[in-house]
Amino acid sequence: MTTSDLSQEPLLEDQYRADLELLDRYTGFSSELVRLSSLGLGGLALFLKASLGEKPALDSQTGWFNLLLGGAAFLFGIAVACGLLHRYYATDGLACHIRALRLAQRGGAGVDAEVVARTNRYKLATSWLISSECAVAAGAFVAGLSFAVRFSPLEVKWVPALVLAGVAVMGAVGLAGFRWWRIWREAKRRKRKIAQP
Repeated sequence: MTTSDLSQEPLLEDQYRADLELLDRYTGFSSELVRLSSLGLGGLALFLKASLGEKPALDSQTGWFNLLLGGAAFLFGIAVACGLLHRYYATDGLACHIRALRLAQRGGAGVDAEVVARTNRYKLATSWLISSECAVAAGAFVAGLSFAVRFSPLEVKWVPALVLAGVAVMGAVGLAGFRWWRIWREAKRRKRKIAQP
């Protein structure tokens, strides 16, 4: 049975409307994360262009400042990529869900495979969303920290700022990494279960 055959199978809107609305909310949230990250990238680029001018002064304070801003820009870029991957996997999961509904309506052959594919896509989508959230939060923290230290009227050293930025990034990586580790562990368990007679 081909995909084109399945697309002709009629479905009642009530069978998938709630799933579609939920998908819309989640992808709307990831769209906001992508928008915030893109705004952050644009703001950092605009600030660097205005502050550096034609010939940038490369003293040690400006060097650390640019390093932190570059790290924040990198985190914002990661957040955009993760947010877009979330949208892809969430939409693909809904496509698997609708395919499973159509297969079930036809008699049930292949429904289990589609349900497993849907569940895997949704788990990946959740992990990409968490990764995007962590990257946005870490990027905003690092950017805010770099501006706070650079323009502080107090004599603030860059080393504590770098340590704080490192802690924020490691916390974000740890949180997102924990989610990815759980997915890897579940996949390993499934393979072990399949391999056992």
